[in-house]
Amino acid sequence: MEKNQDYKKINKLSGRVVDQIAAGEVIERPSQLLKELIENSLDAHSTEIEVSVSSGLDLLSVTDNGTGIQESDLPLVFERHSTSKILEAGDLFELNSFGFRGEALSAIGAVSKAQLETKHKDDPEGCIYVYENGEEKFIEPSTSNSEGTKITITNLFDSTPARKKFLKSKRHELTLIKRTFQSFSLLHYDKSFKFLVDGKLVFYFQKTDSVFKRYSQVFKNQKVFKVDLPICDIIKEGSAVYLEEPSIDSKTGLSLWTYVQERWIQDKTVAAAIREGLNTYLMHGCFPKGLVDLKIKKDFIDVNVHPMKSEIRYENSAYIYKTIRKAVSDWAYQAPWKNEVIAPKPHSNWSVPVQNKRPDFETVKLAIDNQDDQYKFTTELSDQRVMYKKTYGDLKSDTIKKVLKKDDQFEPYWSSLMVLGQVNLTYIMAQSEEALYYIDQHAAHERVAFERIKKQWSDSEKKDIQSLLMPLTMDLDPQYIEALMSVKEELDGLGVELELSGPETLAINTIPGFLKEESIETSLRKLSEEIVTKGGGTSLDEVFELFFATLACHSVIRAGHAMSEDEMRLLLIEMDRYNSRYCPHGRPVYKKTLFSELDRDFGRTL
Repeated sequence: MEKNQDYKKINKLSGRVVDQIAAGEVIERPSQLLKELIENSLDAHSTEIEVSVSSGLDLLSVTDNGTGIQESDLPLVFERHSTSKILEAGDLFELNSFGFRGEALSAIGAVSKAQLETKHKDDPEGCIYVYENGEEKFIEPSTSNSEGTKITITNLFDSTPARKKFLKSKRHELTLIKRTFQSFSLLHYDKSFKFLVDGKLVFYFQKTDSVFKRYSQVFKNQKVFKVDLPICDIIKEGSAVYLEEPSIDSKTGLSLWTYVQERWIQDKTVAAAIREGLNTYLMHGCFPKGLVDLKIKKDFIDVNVHPMKSEIRYENSAYIYKTIRKAVSDWAYQAPWKNEVIAPKPHSNWSVPVQNKRPDFETVKLAIDNQDDQYKFTTELSDQRVMYKKTYGDLKSDTIKKVLKKDDQFEPYWSSLMVLGQVNLTYIMAQSEEALYYIDQHAAHERVAFERIKKQWSDSEKKDIQSLLMPLTMDLDPQYIEALMSVKEELDGLGVELELSGPETLAINTIPGFLKEESIETSLRKLSEEIVTKGGGTSLDEVFELFFATLACHSVIRAGHAMSEDEMRLLLIEMDRYNSRYCPHGRPVYKKTLFSELDRDFGRTL
């Protein structure tokens, strides 16, 4: 019988070939090699780590001051499945390290030349161990007596040219290496990190005592604010999100650094939660900047789902998402950066302060209670020669009565500005002691309306509801009517009362008193489309935030609308009440120019 020429005999691969294949699972590019080596240094309790690379990527070394490796253990370093971290499978779920010292080294040693110089405190002298393309070369004494380890990798992927040709440009690979170095530097602020290229120092981050200081070191004085996460059965103490002010956003998602169990990972759940928590503070197409330090209790996470440890799996990802989103949303509403908006610093070249003189709230309450028509808002301007006084609308006017409530309390930030006028029927021009401000009237008013809507929706007692003499009617396809009726209870809470008046017609009987009638129909149509399109894939809070943003946009003043001085001042007061710095679509509300910048531009200062 003629033999089948297509048949191939089953063979067992050699250990060297197996290691070369495994290397592709763990080490695809030089940056992943660096990740494994720095993790080993951190597991060895190092406090000083130095990374050195060549611009041609033919050399990469990591030096640390960790515990080192005993000479007797050196032959096992590059052996597959050798480790000091576990003894049995159950230990995988009790890990207190980044990985297994030696786990990745077998893969690295299979596709490169590796030289390991190390000294353990219990050994009288250090050793040099060389391993190349899966074979041990030699062990010899080292002249260095410093405790720790230095591993130098050369000829990476020379023995596997097929893998080497898929690397990108040297510049791109070097950028990835730098990013990996930064990822460890950011979180491990209590350790010092050096990074050299061709022997020249590129980064040096000295050890410090906080994430805030290390973030400023890495990103050139940028500031982050802490968002505390609630401690519960899933999230452990010490978990937090650190975010830059939302106006300092990124065009990519690369500026959000996520760490779970201190591992730098790509986590879509966390990234989406933070982006949605800031969805009314970020412009479309922009992403948050900062870092996430998430610690999950061991029963709710699996860190061993990816060969390169770049992904993890949560037992309850929906809970993680909701918790982080709410914490970030609440933090953004508090606007912790607002104290830096208008810094009350005296102008170095202007000894006499110029500011708005706002009445204290006790006086305001008394004036309203006594129906005092004579009480006036005043702004005093002074220089060294003349005193000026300008009078604005009286306190008895309806607009002021709507804004200043008897139980009102808020810090005067925006309302402390001196209103100078309106520019191009679009921007309010105002000044503080140190800067000139241009405030987008539509964006600012839109934020105020958005926050008022949210407050009415969440407030179970105080409702500003207007009953319509003639109900508004809407004709809709049945699927959209069904969508709106499914959230009827939530709409009632806002003050929007709906009822069916036909198979394809809805009637609107009441609306919030501070909104325009014409804004309701457009916004409800968009809400119905969101519910139908997204179904149950998005939380109700997120859908309604989009609805509120649409309502606000169609209910406020727009560009091209002339505003009186009273209206401009009252809008600034409202901005104080609702922490307005961004419109609900993430556009900035204002632009600030320091007088010191103008002085420099005009040659008054150097």
